[in-house]
Formats: sequence, structure tokens, C-alpha cells
Amino acid sequence: MRSIAATLLGCILLCAGVAHAGVSEDVEKIPAGLESVFYCGHWKDQGKDGFVRFVFVYTNGHSEVFIQWLATSASFSPDEARLLASIPVAEFTGEAAYTITSPRCLAAMGRNGKVSFRAENANEQDGAHGPARYSAVLSAGNPGSYHLKWSKPYK
Repeated sequence: MRSIAATLLGCILLCAGVAHAGVSEDVEKIPAGLESVFYCGHWKDQGKDGFVRFVFVYTNGHSEVFIQWLATSASFSPDEARLLASIPVAEFTGEAAYTITSPRCLAAMGRNGKVSFRAENANEQDGAHGPARYSAVLSAGNPGSYHLKWSKPYK
């Protein structure tokens, strides 16, 4: 399914006549584990500004999440953005065996990005109900900082 999406994206870009040779090559390099990318929210700090990108990756049997802060020019175009900071969300690295589903952007136009998603942890059991399941909201702060809010486990 992921390779189909990458192929379709490449075709859309090429068919629309907006792609150059580098874009189609970049699309071909998208890792198979890349599940979702959200440009979600705006940040402003110390005279700089830009937008926030959330990256959801599935690798080695679990999900990982990264937040990236991109600085923009006055045009606010993603094509002109420069990566300012990129960090993994610590709660989803290492031995954490979460599988993330249903990510969605909650604050695309507001200050600081915010996404919600569901997370299931195969290492935690919720009684007789199987793996522990949570709802979560991840908020990006100024470059390099974030806040993760969890629900109580649900069935």
C-alpha cells in the first residue's frame, strides 16, 4: 500500500507538469516504513518563524514519531523551507513497542502544531482485553520542544 501511494504521488507530480527530475527521484527514495507526514501548525520564536512537520514511521515492528521545525521565507512555501530542528519523540523510540494509527492534524493554521492519534502497546496488557490502547495528543512547542498528553487505557 505504501509503495502504491509513493508511485501515485510521483505520477501526480509528473502528470501535473510541476515535477522536475529531482522530485521524482526524491519520491523514489521514500522509505517503505514512512506512514504519514503532516505539515501541521506554525511556530514563531526569537524573530524566526515557519511551520511544523510531524513524521510517522513504522520500523522494526513499532511506530516512531519525529517532529521537525522548518523555517520559511516570507512566501511561506514548503519548497523554500529550511530544516531548523528535528527530534524523535522519546516516548516512541527504543524499546517502546507502540503501533500508531489514525493520526490527524488538529491545528494546521494555529500557532504550534498539534496532532492526535491512537497508540497500542504490545508490551502492556490491559487485563483480559489484550494490548493497552491509548488516545494521545502531541503538541509541538518552540523548536526542539513538545508535549505529549495520553488518555487512560481504553478497551
